[in-house]
Amino acid sequence: MTAGHPPVIGVCREGPVAYLTLNQPESGNALNFLLLHALAGALRELNGEADVRVIVLSGAGECFSVGADVHELHRLAAADPSGRAVREAVDLGREVCQALAAAKPITLARLHGKVVGAGLALAVHCDLRVASADTHFRLPELSLGVPPLWGGAGPRLVAEIGASRTRELVFLGDAIDARTAYTYGLLNGVTSPHTLEQTVDRWAQRLSRRKEAAVRLTKTALRAAEAATRQGDLTLTESDLFYYGLSVK
Repeated sequence: MTAGHPPVIGVCREGPVAYLTLNQPESGNALNFLLLHALAGALRELNGEADVRVIVLSGAGECFSVGADVHELHRLAAADPSGRAVREAVDLGREVCQALAAAKPITLARLHGKVVGAGLALAVHCDLRVASADTHFRLPELSLGVPPLWGGAGPRLVAEIGASRTRELVFLGDAIDARTAYTYGLLNGVTSPHTLEQTVDRWAQRLSRRKEAAVRLTKTALRAAEAATRQGDLTLTESDLFYYGLSVK
C-alpha cells in the first residue's frame, strides 16, 4: 500500500463484532490481487482472536462488489502465457472464500448495490446474508466467455439455493433483485436502504451473544453435512478450468 492511501480492506472492532469493509469504491470493489491478499490476512488475524464472535463483511461506496478484476486477469494471462499467474489469482479467491466458510466467528454479509460474480461468491460463503431492497445479484461469467468458477461459488450455491436455481443464475446470467434472491434462499433478510446498517448491526449484536463453543461445534456439524454428499472437492481444479476458459477464444 502506498503511503497516504487508505487501506484496501477496512477493519473496525466494536467489542465482539469485527467489521471488514472492501475499500476500493472507485473500482466498485473489484476483487484484485491486492484486495484479496489483504482480505485473506484480515480473516486470518480475526480468526485467531478468541474474543471475536461475529465478522460483518461489507463494501464501501455504491456497491458491495462488481466481481473479479477482469482487466487484471487478462493482464496476468497476457504477461504469463503459462497461466500460472491467473491460476494463483483464482486460487487466492478460493482460499478467501474457504476462509469465510471455515471462520470460527459467525460471518454476516451486508449487501447493497451490485453483487456480481466473484462478489457473489464472497457473499454466499458467509453464514448469513442481509441486503438492502435495491441490491441486484448476477453471475455474468458465461456471457463474458469464462466459466463461473471462482472461489467455489458453484458448489456453495447448489448447497444454498439448489441446483435448479443455480443453473438459472449461471446459464441465463440475468440480474435478480433482492426480493427474488430472498425467495431463492440466497438471502436471510431484506431491508430498506435506510435501515440496512441498523438491521445488520442488530443481527450482529444478537449473534455475538451466542456461546463460542456452541457456535464452533454447530458450524463444524453444518460443514460436515454440506460435504457429506461430495465425491471430492472439485473446487481444487477451478483455477485450471478458469484459465482454460479465459484463454480460449
